[in-house]
Amino acid sequence: RGLAYRDHTIAVIYASHMLEHLHRDEALALLREARRVLVPGGVCRIVVPDVEAIVGWYLAHQREPAETHREPSSDLLMGMLQLRPKASHAGRGPVSWVRRFANLHEHKWMYDSKGLLALFREAGFENPAARGFLDSDIPREALERVERADRMCNGAGVCVEARN
Repeated sequence: RGLAYRDHTIAVIYASHMLEHLHRDEALALLREARRVLVPGGVCRIVVPDVEAIVGWYLAHQREPAETHREPSSDLLMGMLQLRPKASHAGRGPVSWVRRFANLHEHKWMYDSKGLLALFREAGFENPAARGFLDSDIPREALERVERADRMCNGAGVCVEARN
C-alpha cells in the first residue's frame, strides 16, 4: 500500500536493522516510496547488518582449530545471518501458523555496502554513499537520538545515505 504520506512531505527517513527483514523486492519498493515522500534534498539513511563482516567472521572461525569451537562454523553462520531459527516453531493451531508464516524476526535478504548502494540506485537515488556512525547530512543532535554504535561499528552494520 505504500507509505501513508503525500509526495514530497518528509525531510528525513531513517531505518536501522529493518530492511533485511523484507524480501529484496519489498525493500526496493520501500526505497522507491521513500524517494516519493522525501522533500527535494531530503535524506534517506538505512543501516543493515553487514553480510561481508558476517562471512568474514565465519571464515575466521573456520580457520580456527575445531576443538576450540563451541559450535560448528555453519551453525555460527546461520545464527549470525538469522535466516531461519535453529528449531521449528512449536505448536498447532492458528497462532502457530501465523508465527510460522509471518517470520518477522527472520532476515529475508542480506546486504554488504555495494549491494545496499546498488539497491538505492535501483530505487532511483542518484548519489547514494556509504556512511559511517554519526556521519550524516542529518543534523547530529537528531541522529544521536536514534543511531547506536553497536548497530554499526566493528562490522555490525553498513550504512547508506542519499538525498532526494
